Amino acid sequence: MWTWKRLNRRLNSYLDSYSLRRGKRWLAASLLFLYLCYRIAAYEYIGVMYFLCLYVLYLLVQFYTPMGLPDPDEDDPNEIVGERLA
Repeated sequence: MWTWKRLNRRLNSYLDSYSLRRGKRWLAASLLFLYLCYRIAAYEYIGVMYFLCLYVLYLLVQFYTPMGLPDPDEDDPNEIVGERLA
């Protein structure tokens, strides 16, 4: 009987050995993308794909936004409200 630990070890060893094959990974990703485009064209999942692309765009913006920037929507606790400095 397979245990979860044994299956996890086997999957990790497979992924570790496959990570060196850069060309095959690009080929597999390209084939999956082409299959996704075929499914969208054949079954008209345009709305689902629209939201999926927006989600991927959101993830890209989150990835490329530098960390440590102040949030423009957040109020500054040190700011004195209603008082103008001369």
